Amino acid sequence: MNDWDRLMGAKKRPVVGQSSNKFINQEMSKINLDNPFAEYLSTLSLQQLLRVPAEKYKSAFSDMSASKIHEVFAVLPYEVSVQVAGYFDDEQVEAYLTDLTDEDWDTMTGDEWQTWMTILPSDDFKEIIDEMTEEEIIAVWEYFTDDMTTEFFAGLTNLEFTGAEWKAIFTLPASTIKTSIFDRMETIDQFEPVGKFVGDKALDKFFDDLTLEDWQNMTPVEQQATFNTFEDRDEVIEFIHSMFKADPEVVSDFFGNLEIEDVMEFLDSFDKKDYKLLSSEEWTAVKADIEWPEKEAIEMEPIEEEPVEEEPAEEITEKKAKFNKARGQMQKQKQE
Repeated sequence: MNDWDRLMGAKKRPVVGQSSNKFINQEMSKINLDNPFAEYLSTLSLQQLLRVPAEKYKSAFSDMSASKIHEVFAVLPYEVSVQVAGYFDDEQVEAYLTDLTDEDWDTMTGDEWQTWMTILPSDDFKEIIDEMTEEEIIAVWEYFTDDMTTEFFAGLTNLEFTGAEWKAIFTLPASTIKTSIFDRMETIDQFEPVGKFVGDKALDKFFDDLTLEDWQNMTPVEQQATFNTFEDRDEVIEFIHSMFKADPEVVSDFFGNLEIEDVMEFLDSFDKKDYKLLSSEEWTAVKADIEWPEKEAIEMEPIEEEPVEEEPAEEITEKKAKFNKARGQMQKQKQE
């Protein structure tokens, strides 16, 4: 069993519903069809198509250009298309997709897109959409089921997206974006392109559409990235108000995972008169899980005393003798 057969057997998916003869005829009307094999296949039922021997496809494709093979795939329902794609090895599939023309890509059916999404590793399929505009990517994703989208992102090892891809990604449900992409990001740097390519309106909608469960299961990196989107203290306060009402523990966990510098800057922005902007309960939630930095012990430098020069013993003896003589004379004068 080759890799394609194994992959095909492991990743069978439901059809979006684009396999009807009416749809095929609509798509085929875009192609100047002069392909007897494709015309023959278009007359068969699903069960008949599934029984066409693999050798018949291989023999027919051996004399066809990539564009002609595309005409064949264009008349095949998803179930058959996946089966036929599984007859060829990685190099043959890569050569076929590489040789397709712009017109071929423009006339690709929903079942074809589903097929290559199923057959290709996620990173390879991403290389295809890397070259697309936002509108083209969105049009392709419309053919996919939720499971297909989830499996595509789960299979990616490359989470660097183009600007068009980021914009298209933000048309997906917020929870899908979080669980499929953001949960897998490990550094703040990976979030930077989001702010560059996605507008404030799309970001606001994303945050508004997150569920409470999404907020409860944010990673520390996601929490820091979220904090970095706040433009001022008022936005942070607004976040605390709304999230505290939903679940105070989310507030505690959120601030407990932020960089301590950001926490201290936020806290230092409050004068005594500003404390009332948050309730005492909200302040408790904010500070509950913060790991305060330990106060560093101040090391006192020892005071160096200047050395005292001791007088020679002879000089001390002479001074004492003079002192005793003077004291004796004073006592004598008092007696007289």
